Amino acid sequence: MFFKPYLMALLRLAKTRLRQICGVLLTLFCCAVITGWVSVGFVAQLDRWWHDARLAVSLPAKPATQPSVVIIDIDERSLAQLGHWPWPRSTLASLVETLSGHYRVSVIGFDVVFAERAVNPVLPGMQQLAKRYPALARELAALLAVADEDAVFARALAKAPVVLGYYFDTAGAARHSGTLPEPVFDAELAGATRPLPADGYAANVSLLQRAAGAGGHFNALPDSDGVNRRMPVLVENQGQLYETLSVAMLRRLQGNVPLLPEFDANGLMRGVSVGSVFMPLDAQGAMLIPYAGPRATFRYVSVVDVLQRTLPLSALAGKAVLVGATAPGLMDLRATPLDAVYPGVEIHANALNAVLQGKLYHAPDNRGAEAIAVFVLGCLLAWRLPRMSPVLGMWLTVLCIALVVGGSVYAWQRAQLALPVAAEVLLLASLYLLNISWGYISEARRRRELASAFGSYVPPELVSKMSDAPAAFLQQMKGEHRHLSVLFSDVRDFTRVSEGLPAAELASLMNRYLSAQTTHIQHTRGTIDKYIGDAIMAFWGAPMADEQHARHAIVSALAMQKGMAGLNAAFAERGWPALRIGIGINSGDMTVGNMGSDFRRAYTVMGDAVNLAARLEGLTKQYDVPILCGEGTRQACPDLIWREVDRIRAKGKQQVVTVWQPMAEEDGPPSWQAPWQAVLQAYRAADFAGAATRLAPLLARYPDDGLYKVYQQRIEHYLAVPPDRWDGVFEQTEK
Repeated sequence: MFFKPYLMALLRLAKTRLRQICGVLLTLFCCAVITGWVSVGFVAQLDRWWHDARLAVSLPAKPATQPSVVIIDIDERSLAQLGHWPWPRSTLASLVETLSGHYRVSVIGFDVVFAERAVNPVLPGMQQLAKRYPALARELAALLAVADEDAVFARALAKAPVVLGYYFDTAGAARHSGTLPEPVFDAELAGATRPLPADGYAANVSLLQRAAGAGGHFNALPDSDGVNRRMPVLVENQGQLYETLSVAMLRRLQGNVPLLPEFDANGLMRGVSVGSVFMPLDAQGAMLIPYAGPRATFRYVSVVDVLQRTLPLSALAGKAVLVGATAPGLMDLRATPLDAVYPGVEIHANALNAVLQGKLYHAPDNRGAEAIAVFVLGCLLAWRLPRMSPVLGMWLTVLCIALVVGGSVYAWQRAQLALPVAAEVLLLASLYLLNISWGYISEARRRRELASAFGSYVPPELVSKMSDAPAAFLQQMKGEHRHLSVLFSDVRDFTRVSEGLPAAELASLMNRYLSAQTTHIQHTRGTIDKYIGDAIMAFWGAPMADEQHARHAIVSALAMQKGMAGLNAAFAERGWPALRIGIGINSGDMTVGNMGSDFRRAYTVMGDAVNLAARLEGLTKQYDVPILCGEGTRQACPDLIWREVDRIRAKGKQQVVTVWQPMAEEDGPPSWQAPWQAVLQAYRAADFAGAATRLAPLLARYPDDGLYKVYQQRIEHYLAVPPDRWDGVFEQTEK
């Protein structure tokens, strides 16, 4: 199949780069969230919380009272002196006349709606009286003018720069009450923008709205958590767009200039302008509310103080004033990023104040560019983090998050841009957590692989230490050259032993024997290579490095030989035969690693030094000694008690090797060393008679020493049959 090689190569790449691929997929998911293809609620909520935190941090510790906007407060004190709400329209007319005529404010905005006509029970009777008695009509005209409170209020509104407030019903109710002001423009002119739709409204009575002329809605646009962060500048009703109260007040201040939309290249209304003032909007025709501070950042003046004219003229002259209620009973309290209980009228004060100061924040719709930047950054981190240490990766992630958050704060403070950060920060944190988790899982898997690979070879405590750096030890399994010590042990005359026991008992005997010997090997940090029937192969210095590998191998061999006495005693109790073992040890350079076929592998050692150790184990039978070691092992432990056994030429080799027997320390001072060296010196000089003479005292002193008996037989043979060519080296003819 033509595509098969490419498919296999792709699968291999996917396997080796799976972590990076997962990081790229996570990045793509984040880009989908940013562009809006995927909706994740908690990401949007995190951005809302970030907006609140950024707003709170950017405010001064003690925000100053804003001088340009004043709130005329329908507070508890006013209700106590003027009566419960709603007040007579004549009282409100006096309020308007006082604000415009006495204090000369620049504009008055009502954050209340007058949806019903005022009712004066005396008015109908006076009108009937005027009709019945025409002569009294002239005298009653003045009284009628005062009794019609709506007319009184309308006359006051017509003479003052007033903007009346009203509200739209966005919950689906199609009720219509009162008269709406003129719309700012048709909904078709909004282009791709989709302002808040409304089905009904509660507006002011026609007489009052016509008298005031201007009007603005005071609808809120709380987020899903109930917090008011945005204000719907435009609301759509029956194909027409209507402005909010603060924008209507701004237009009234500038002489009722038109509200003009401005669009971006994609046809989305990026904002509206009132004269020279530009207000950025989002896709819903809303703007971010630029809160100047917590509650009471704006000056509150009680209605009673205005009506009684207790304030100096400078307190209100030229100011934009908003008439609204803070009394809890009137229920105009809302949640904001800065306060859970915030007067609704002060929200409009914040918006108007920011427009007047030109301090408006904008949340630009740059999702495409943001997604591209996030994709590039995410792919770079997905490729780079797996190659870094956890600590370095953590610092890189922290740096990237700091740059994203810091950039957002800088854009907020310097360019008045509200840039989201939740998706980017979550991506950066998720990429780091992905790599940390992946590394942890991979590390745990490598530890399990290590325990599985070496658990049957080395002691558990070594496996635990190796687990601290599993990658290094797993790399060793591929094979490397190291200086190690290797041990071979074998049971003498095992064939005779196996023939004399039933299969079940033979298995029990070998399990008992091998377990005991393995304990000695692992106690000295040795690695079990394999069991070959009754034989054991072990080595020291791998996989854990061991500078004392030769000494540990010798200590283990001596313990194995010494432990045979107790083991044979236990065997005797069960009627099993005693065992004798021979051990060969050699130290040198060898190859260690996981070797074998595609079907079966084993962690083992190979090389000439290994082969010599196997030969030495076989020679223990010929020399009748329990342990034989090579020259490399002896040189590594010069402080031990050594007995030189012979110089041999191993089968198939030309190199002459000196072999040694390690002696247990409890054997006492080596008083035999000098006599024995004299025997060897005479023997190697072909002075067999002299060698026999020197050997005799040692045989008398150590009659059971097998090595002396071997040399006695060999010397007697050479005395009877002198060798043709003699170099003092024993030729091994059997393995």
